[in-house]
Amino acid sequence: MRDSLIVYGKQVINTLLECDSERVSRLVVSDNKVGKSFAQLARSYRVPVDKVTSKKLDEMCDNELHQGAIALLKGWPYQDEKDLYKLVENNEAKNTILVLDNVQDPHNLGACIRTADASGVTAVVIPKDNSSKLTSVVAKVSCGGLFTVPICRVTNLSRVMTKLQELGVWFIGTDLSAEGSIDKIDLTGNVGIVMGAEGEGLRELTKKHCDFFCKLPMLGAVESLNVSVSTGICLY
Repeated sequence: MRDSLIVYGKQVINTLLECDSERVSRLVVSDNKVGKSFAQLARSYRVPVDKVTSKKLDEMCDNELHQGAIALLKGWPYQDEKDLYKLVENNEAKNTILVLDNVQDPHNLGACIRTADASGVTAVVIPKDNSSKLTSVVAKVSCGGLFTVPICRVTNLSRVMTKLQELGVWFIGTDLSAEGSIDKIDLTGNVGIVMGAEGEGLRELTKKHCDFFCKLPMLGAVESLNVSVSTGICLY
């Protein structure tokens, strides 16, 4: 059931109910004191509640640490490219777009989304292909961030990057072979940070749509960092 429309974990469910309660079709809670507190919270948002045994709850989430509740969703919070363009056009502040190209590990995707939320990113863009989709694992690792930062899933990443460039966004791709480091790049104005998968980097087609390239300064023996760690450095 891990890839079904469920999420679990105290922080995830609290964020979901606070920010997007209409997305929840039902909350399933354990028949104990912890479950009771979740049930009270859900009812305050007029979300239906079912009580089950802790064993049943374990089965529903493949024995993952659910912390006493599982939320059944009506759908994942994907937005499309038209939504993305409206976000950029209507945002009066600086736009920062995070593009995740070829990031297929759900833990990495979740960690990147969590950082994107914390750093105030306008939107996270992921391709429909060559990317992890949103799952309960992504939700848990993001600490509910996927319900607070727009996640735009697009069919043609190249087309979207071109359109965003027309809207004034400059794209900075991360590449180990780049000459300049991220701390030397001017990040004022509307920018898009483009991250590739660990070990593979950016696809060649994606590189063609980047305006600049940068790398992270590496002083030790390690040649690269996990994509979620690299994302955190670039966004801050």
